[in-house]
Amino acid sequence: MAPKVLALLATVLLCCIASVAGQDAAPVAIQAHASHILVDTEAEADDLSVQLGEASNLFLKFAQLAKEHSKCPSSRKGGDLGTFDRGQMVPEFDKVAFEGEIGVVHKVKTHRRC
Repeated sequence: MAPKVLALLATVLLCCIASVAGQDAAPVAIQAHASHILVDTEAEADDLSVQLGEASNLFLKFAQLAKEHSKCPSSRKGGDLGTFDRGQMVPEFDKVAFEGEIGVVHKVKTHRRC
Protein backbone atom coordinates (compact mmCIF):
# COMPACT_ATOMS: atom_id res chain seq x y z
CA MET A 1 0.00 0.00 0.00
CA ALA A 2 1.30 3.45 -0.91
CA PRO A 3 2.03 5.86 1.93
CA LYS A 4 -0.61 8.43 2.70
CA VAL A 5 -0.04 11.82 1.21
CA LEU A 6 -1.13 14.90 3.08
CA ALA A 7 -2.47 17.99 1.42
CA LEU A 8 -3.48 21.25 2.95
CA LEU A 9 -6.43 22.33 0.88
CA ALA A 10 -7.74 25.85 0.71
CA THR A 11 -10.98 26.36 -1.14
CA VAL A 12 -9.85 29.83 -1.97
CA LEU A 13 -12.05 31.40 -4.55
CA LEU A 14 -15.34 29.75 -5.10
CA CYS A 15 -17.69 26.89 -5.16
CA CYS A 16 -19.94 27.54 -8.13
CA ILE A 17 -23.46 26.96 -6.92
CA ALA A 18 -26.35 25.66 -8.97
CA SER A 19 -29.91 25.49 -7.77
CA VAL A 20 -32.93 24.03 -9.47
CA ALA A 21 -35.07 26.83 -10.88
CA GLY A 22 -38.39 27.18 -9.11
CA GLN A 23 -37.43 24.64 -6.43
CA ASP A 24 -36.71 25.21 -2.75
CA ALA A 25 -33.86 22.70 -2.86
CA ALA A 26 -30.55 23.45 -1.18
CA PRO A 27 -27.85 24.76 -3.54
CA VAL A 28 -25.45 22.16 -4.89
CA ALA A 29 -21.79 22.83 -5.66
CA ILE A 30 -21.06 21.92 -9.27
CA GLN A 31 -17.49 23.21 -9.49
CA ALA A 32 -14.80 24.11 -7.00
CA HIS A 33 -11.63 26.17 -7.18
CA ALA A 34 -8.91 25.13 -4.78
CA SER A 35 -5.24 25.35 -3.96
CA HIS A 36 -3.16 22.84 -2.05
CA ILE A 37 0.21 22.18 -0.48
CA LEU A 38 1.27 18.56 -0.91
CA VAL A 39 3.61 17.19 1.78
CA ASP A 40 4.79 13.74 2.84
CA THR A 41 4.31 13.81 6.60
CA GLU A 42 1.70 14.88 9.09
CA ALA A 43 4.39 16.82 10.97
CA GLU A 44 5.02 18.93 7.85
CA ALA A 45 1.30 19.56 7.44
CA ASP A 46 0.96 20.52 11.10
CA ASP A 47 3.90 22.94 10.89
CA LEU A 48 2.45 24.60 7.80
CA SER A 49 -0.97 24.80 9.48
CA VAL A 50 0.59 26.69 12.38
CA GLN A 51 2.29 29.12 9.99
CA LEU A 52 -0.99 29.66 8.16
CA GLY A 53 -2.82 30.24 11.44
CA GLU A 54 -0.42 33.06 12.26
CA ALA A 55 -0.68 34.72 8.84
CA SER A 56 -2.26 38.15 8.47
CA ASN A 57 -3.26 37.30 4.88
CA LEU A 58 -4.11 33.61 4.66
CA PHE A 59 -4.21 33.34 0.88
CA LEU A 60 -0.94 35.16 0.20
CA LYS A 61 0.81 33.08 2.87
CA PHE A 62 -0.75 29.88 1.49
CA ALA A 63 0.61 30.62 -1.99
CA GLN A 64 4.05 31.44 -0.58
CA LEU A 65 4.19 28.22 1.46
CA ALA A 66 2.96 26.17 -1.50
CA LYS A 67 5.79 27.54 -3.65
CA GLU A 68 8.33 26.72 -0.93
CA HIS A 69 7.08 23.35 0.35
CA SER A 70 4.61 21.60 -1.96
CA LYS A 71 5.72 18.45 -3.76
CA CYS A 72 3.11 19.00 -6.51
CA PRO A 73 3.85 20.72 -9.84
CA SER A 74 1.06 23.18 -8.91
CA SER A 75 3.55 24.68 -6.43
CA ARG A 76 4.79 26.94 -9.25
CA LYS A 77 1.33 28.54 -9.23
CA GLY A 78 1.14 28.86 -5.44
CA GLY A 79 -0.65 25.52 -5.22
CA ASP A 80 -3.53 26.69 -7.42
CA LEU A 81 -5.36 23.72 -8.91
CA GLY A 82 -7.84 25.84 -10.83
CA THR A 83 -11.50 25.05 -11.22
CA PHE A 84 -12.63 21.44 -11.40
CA ASP A 85 -15.79 19.36 -11.46
CA ARG A 86 -16.95 16.97 -8.78
CA GLY A 87 -15.25 13.59 -9.23
CA GLN A 88 -12.07 14.89 -10.90
CA MET A 89 -9.97 14.65 -7.74
CA VAL A 90 -9.32 11.70 -5.44
CA PRO A 91 -12.39 11.03 -3.24
CA GLU A 92 -10.90 12.39 0.00
CA PHE A 93 -9.91 15.65 -1.68
CA ASP A 94 -13.14 15.89 -3.65
CA LYS A 95 -15.26 15.55 -0.50
CA VAL A 96 -13.51 18.45 1.23
CA ALA A 97 -13.48 20.62 -1.89
CA PHE A 98 -17.23 20.26 -2.40
CA GLU A 99 -18.51 19.79 1.14
CA GLY A 100 -15.97 21.59 3.33
CA GLU A 101 -16.22 25.16 4.53
CA ILE A 102 -15.17 27.66 1.88
CA GLY A 103 -12.25 29.99 2.50
CA VAL A 104 -10.54 27.93 5.18
CA VAL A 105 -7.65 25.46 5.20
CA HIS A 106 -8.42 21.75 5.57
CA LYS A 107 -5.95 18.91 6.16
CA VAL A 108 -6.68 15.99 3.82
CA LYS A 109 -5.02 12.54 3.75
CA THR A 110 -4.90 10.76 0.40
CA HIS A 111 -3.13 7.73 -1.06
CA ARG A 112 -2.06 9.35 -4.31
CA ARG A 113 -0.04 12.33 -5.38
CA CYS A 114 -0.88 14.93 -8.04
